[in-house]
Amino acid sequence: VNVRKHAFQLWNELRDVLPTQEHDGLFHLSSAMCAEHRTDILGAKEHPSEMSIRGRLAAQKPCRVISTQVVEAGVDLDFPVVFRALAPLDSIVQAAGRCNREGKLLDDRGNLNSGRVVIFQPEDAVVPPGIYKTATAVTATLLHSVLKSLATDERLFEKYFSSLFQLTDTDGKKIQADRKELYFRTVAGKARVIEDGRPVIVRYGRGKELIDEITKRPLQKGRSRFDRHDLRSLQRFMVNVREKDFSRYKSQKIISPLLYGLEIFVLEDGCYLESLGVVIDQRPIEDVCGA
Repeated sequence: VNVRKHAFQLWNELRDVLPTQEHDGLFHLSSAMCAEHRTDILGAKEHPSEMSIRGRLAAQKPCRVISTQVVEAGVDLDFPVVFRALAPLDSIVQAAGRCNREGKLLDDRGNLNSGRVVIFQPEDAVVPPGIYKTATAVTATLLHSVLKSLATDERLFEKYFSSLFQLTDTDGKKIQADRKELYFRTVAGKARVIEDGRPVIVRYGRGKELIDEITKRPLQKGRSRFDRHDLRSLQRFMVNVREKDFSRYKSQKIISPLLYGLEIFVLEDGCYLESLGVVIDQRPIEDVCGA
C-alpha cells in the first residue's frame, strides 16, 4: 500500500478475520518501524527465525505481509501472490518483483507456473503528495491501454517517464539550466532537500539499552556525554515522524530530549508496539486495555 495509515488498517482488519492460530503468519512492515525492527521481522537470509517472514516462507507456512514501499527495493522475498495498491509504475513493477521471484512456483501437476499480481484501487485512495501523486495518475491512465503488455513491452517505461516529465514541475529543468551557466547562488536558493519529518529514537531491542547507557553515563572530564559514535549506534533505532506530529508529541510529553540541551528526542515507553512500530493515535484495543 502507499501510506502507513492503510498498512495499519489492513493489518488490523486481517487480524480480526483470521483465526487466532494464524496470527503468527501475519506481518506488518512500514517506516513506522525502525530499521532494526524491520530487519528482525524480515529474518536473516541464512537460517531465519521461524517467527520471521523469511522463516515462514522457507517452511512453506501461511505468510501474509502488509507493507508500504519499504519492501520494494533490496528485499528478496518470494510470494506466489502480490496485491499492490495503484501507485507509480516503477513501484508497481518493484512490488511485482516479489512475486515468484525465484521462478520455482509449481501448478497442481508439478509444472512451472507464473505468479499472480493484482493491482487494486483502495476505497480511500490516498497517496503521498507531489510527484508520487502525479506519477500514480500517469500510471492509471497508462494501464488502461497497456495492462496486458505490462510485463513484455520494453518501451512502456519510456512512455511512462516521458509523460511524467512533461507533467511535473519545471523547477528541476530550470535548476539544471542555472547549473550549466554556473549560477550557483541561484541554484542554492532554488534547491531544497526533501523533508521527511523528524527522527525520534525508539526503545526497541538494543535501542533501550543504548538509551539507558547514554542517559546514565557519568560525566568524565574531557569527554562529551554524546558523540558521533553514539549517533551512529542509535540510527538503526530511529523512526521519522511528520513535522506536525513531532510538535504535537513534544507538547504532549510523548517525546523528550535524550539529554538536556540535545536536539535528539526519544519516544516514551508504551508508544512503540512489537507488531506495528510507532502507534499513538490508533492503537489496537487490546494494547490500550493492557497498558
